[in-house]
Order: sequence, then C-alpha cells, then structure tokens
Amino acid sequence: MGVRFHGSKETRRLLEIEANSRIARLQTEQEDFIFDDNAHEIALSIVNQKLDIPPKFAPREIQKSTKKYSNIADSAYYWLYLASKSTAIREEKVKKMLSLFKIWGYQAVEWILFGRSPRVEKRLYLDWQVRRIFVINLLHSTRRKFDKICPKELKLSSKIPTISEKELEQNIKRCSTSITKEIVSSQQQITDKSYAFMDKLHLLEQNSKITASLLHKWITEVTSSRWKSLKNCANSLSEVLGKPKGSLFSAMRTIVAFALYPKIGQTVSKVISQVLLEEIVPKPFERKRKGKLPIILLMKKNYVVVRPGNSAEMTNLAKIHGRFQIGFTQQGKKRINGTLIFPKRVQTMLKQGAKIKVLQIRSGCAPNYKLNVSVTLEGSPWVFFGLTNVKSLGEKIKCPSNLVIGLDINRLGKYTVALSNEVPLPKIILKLINRYHLLTRKIIPDLNRSLKFSGKRKDNLSYTKLKGELSRVYRRRSNILREIKHQITCFIASTIVRSNCKALCVEDLEFNPIGLKGALAKIFFSFPDEINIYEKAISLASYFLGYKVQLIPVNPSNTSKYHYNCGGRIERTNRFYDNAKCEKCNEMVNTHINAARNIKDKGIKKLSELQSLSAYEGKDFSLQASQLTYSND
Repeated sequence: MGVRFHGSKETRRLLEIEANSRIARLQTEQEDFIFDDNAHEIALSIVNQKLDIPPKFAPREIQKSTKKYSNIADSAYYWLYLASKSTAIREEKVKKMLSLFKIWGYQAVEWILFGRSPRVEKRLYLDWQVRRIFVINLLHSTRRKFDKICPKELKLSSKIPTISEKELEQNIKRCSTSITKEIVSSQQQITDKSYAFMDKLHLLEQNSKITASLLHKWITEVTSSRWKSLKNCANSLSEVLGKPKGSLFSAMRTIVAFALYPKIGQTVSKVISQVLLEEIVPKPFERKRKGKLPIILLMKKNYVVVRPGNSAEMTNLAKIHGRFQIGFTQQGKKRINGTLIFPKRVQTMLKQGAKIKVLQIRSGCAPNYKLNVSVTLEGSPWVFFGLTNVKSLGEKIKCPSNLVIGLDINRLGKYTVALSNEVPLPKIILKLINRYHLLTRKIIPDLNRSLKFSGKRKDNLSYTKLKGELSRVYRRRSNILREIKHQITCFIASTIVRSNCKALCVEDLEFNPIGLKGALAKIFFSFPDEINIYEKAISLASYFLGYKVQLIPVNPSNTSKYHYNCGGRIERTNRFYDNAKCEKCNEMVNTHINAARNIKDKGIKKLSELQSLSAYEGKDFSLQASQLTYSND
C-alpha cells in the first residue's frame, strides 16, 4: 500500500523524503532494542515456559523485565517474541530429527556423509505435514552447524575414511543380503518400491567388481558436494549396466552408508547423543537480516505513527472510503500528514468481513524513498478467498458436467493449467503471465546490463537510481506471480463448480530446486506448484457446491509420455513441446491436455480402489468409473 502526500510536486517530494527519514530513524532505534542480549534471554524464557500469550501482549511481558516502555520498544519486542517462538519450534523439530538418527544408525551415517537422508525426510514431512523442501533445508542447515563440533574425519569438507575395493565388494554382498532379509522378515506387506529396491541391490551385487571400483574412486576423490558426485557416479554405472539415469542412486547411497558404518558409526552416534541444541539451533536474529525490519503499528499506540482511532475505526474508514489519514511525528518537528490508500483487493476483503489487525511500515530505498505500508487482516477463511472472483470467472466458463477432472500444472504460459475437459485459461491470467514474462525476459536483463555498465563507469548517481529501479521491478514481478497464483486458484474453483465436479485429480509432485542453475532453475521457481492452490480451490468449490470435493493426488510418472487414446509414445522436444506427434497413430497431440487426461484416468483407478464416489452417489462405483472414463472427454 502507498502513502500519498498533499501539495505541489516538489512539496510532495520533500514530504516523502522527510517522512521516510523519520521511519528509517525509528527502524534504527528498533534494532537497538532487538539486539539487546537481556531482552533476548527474557523473550526465550517466556517462550520456554510455554506461556500461552497472544503476540500483541508479549511485548508487555518483556517490558516488565527490561523497564523500557517506549512505543518503538513495543514493535521491537513484538518481532523478538515471534523470532524466539520460531527458535523454540525449530528446537523441537531438530530434537525430533536427532531422536530418529539415534534409532536409525545407517541413516545417521548417510546424513553425516551427505547432509541428507531421504528416509528421514519422508518420515518427518509426513509427520509434520510440511513440504519436503522444508525438511531438506532443515537437515542440511543442521548438518552445517554440526561441522563446528564434529571431529575432522566427519566434516563435510574432509576426506571420507578410506576403504579398499575388496572390502567394498564384501560390503555390497552383505548389504544386499541384510536389507533383503530385513524387508522379507518385516510383518508389513512388501510394496512394489521395496521389490524394485531389492532388485537394484541384487543387480549391484552381481556387478560388485564394477560397483566397488567406481565407489572406491569416488571415496578417494575430494569433491565440493558428495551428494552430486555420487549421483554422477551412479549415472555412469547406470550407463555401463544399461539402466535409466538416476535409477541406481538410492542403492549406491545405501551401500556407502552400510560400508562406512563400522568405521564411523560409533563416532556419529556419540556426536549426536552429546550435542546440545543451543550449539546447532541459531538464536533469534543471530544472522542479521538484509535490510531493516518494518515497524509494527500495534493497536492503541498513537505516537509512533498517528492513526485515526483503534482497529474498528480504521477498518470502517478503509471499508467505506478505501483510505484514511496518518501522521509521522518527531520530537521538536512539525507533524507530516499523508493519506494511506488501500488496494481494491484489500477493500473487497474488508467489505466481506475482514478486520484490520495490525499495520506494518518500512522506509524505502533510494532514489524514490517511497514508504511501504502493509496490513495484516483477520477474519473467517471465506473472507480471504476470492468468492466474487470465482463468480465472475464462472460466468465466462463453458464446460460440460464432469464428475472427475484431471489437472496438469506447468510452467507459466498458455498451458499453465491444463484440464482434462479442455477449459482454456481466462484472459486475465494470460495478461498477467505476459507481464511476468516481459519483466523476466526484457526489462530485468536490460536493467542488469545498465547497472553493470554504470558500475564500470563509476557513475554513483546512475548506479543508485538503477539499483532502486531494479529492486522495484523485482518486487513488482513477485506481486504479479502472487496474483497469478490467486487467479489460478479461483479459475480452478470456478471450473469445478461449473462442471459439478466431485473429485479433482492432480499429480503428486514435490519440486526440489536445490542444485539447479540457469534456465532450469527459473522454470522451477516459476511453477505455481504449491499444494495449497488445489486445497484453496477445493474449499472454494465446496462452499459453492454444498458438498466436499475430493483431492486425489496420483503418481506423476509417464503422464506426459503416452498418448491417452492409443497408448503410443509421445516424443517431446524443445521445438515440439506443447504439441508433439504420437509414434503409434501419428496424431499431433496437445501434450498438456493429454497429460491431464492421463492424470484423470489414474485418479479414476485410484477412486475405484478406494470406492470413493459411492459415498456421493450411493451406487456401485464400477458403473460410475466406466461412465466417467468415456462420457465427457
């Protein structure tokens, strides 16, 4: 949100710069309170005592001990309490992670060697109901902290303990035998993945000499990333044995952990059991943030920035007029008044029943010095969903009834969302995508070139202006991407409503951009891949339809490779990516819609196994499944 000042152009500019300097001064003062060691200890003690204090009341508890009651201290202690709470949550998660490593010795060795352990990752992200990338980052950052307390032979930058080729050969056979016995003797039903993993171990056992030779070479080399180098080693072995790339990586990683466990297993378990959480979990604000924290304008505090009354009055003014007056004060100087203007989307939420909870304000960068104000709203979930947007989009969508819809999500473009019933993206989303691509492909590269050129010329004024412009463009692009995701959510919801859909089938994707660079990394970061997009869309659709729409995640393998109609293989290239020819029937196929239909088929099979639709229709699901497969596509 922006602040508009009154007067001529020159007067507005001067007022803007002066208001910005006052907020910047307050932000500096806030940092002095935040980085006070005494306040840190008090905030952590409040959190550790597990006192159920709402964040807005937490500053008062800290102030009772510090005896600092200034208004800016309220904002500082608010941030400090939130940071302390997140530190306590991180400590609990790290504690859970270390407890697993104490039980699973081989996974602990794997984590020490690579900074990752897929078995632990899966267990944790399922238990915590978070994205896998969050767990990967937690494991890797904690492993980096362990380098400070680990012996030399366990450090990530050190050489792996040596082991001969003969020992490796013996360990390959032992590993295969041991894990096969463990899987077979377990009382649980053996899955297809377990059978496939045993087959890989048997294959490596049959080719133990080649495997041991490659692993010995990998162990003797010092690399910057053990994970990547072992993956390359596994890919080279896959080529020799005629297997697909990446298929043997998990088996080779298991063999490495098994072979090195006798050498470093005891040391690893000793280090894990003796470590203190304070040594590996960063304290609040231990790493200084880039830029200054915004000032939190808590309600009933009128001296940091003057506002019209309390939360209820501000909400009412913003709802009716879309703006209200605020004032910037400084001791010994005249107050500067400006108008805070609310965007239309925020006004819509306020009209639907949202309330202003708290305001945040931060100073702007050179050369424009524009103040940045953001608002935190509170209310029921339906207030923040685009109910009116779903209605307006639904009026423009024409599609037949479909009890099950398949959805394929792609990188930003014409087929960002491809549906099995072939509903195209609305113009509003396509316009936003074009604006995003214009900023990414033309404006940002041009600004970067100009910035580099002005830096070489040592033109400080031009360099400062360009840097400020570049930061604004990046912020604009981020806002556009956020709006695209919001519109996509509303579009999916409106399609479900118009189709009277009862189940939405999506790919069970887990994007991991770690290690990616260049164009591939840009593609992955522009994917609207969050699962909450689907969940929000289903919540919205369920609200309009009056029944719970099911979300069916399916295995994403081979959804884009085979033709939906004839089962022929589709060869995609950079030139023929959106539309490619089927090798069997020679038909030109839209690869995205074809993938959505394959996803729908997989979803129907999964639904038929679970007998999910029978709860809705009260009929035998097998009849419904056959009807769904052929009626609407």
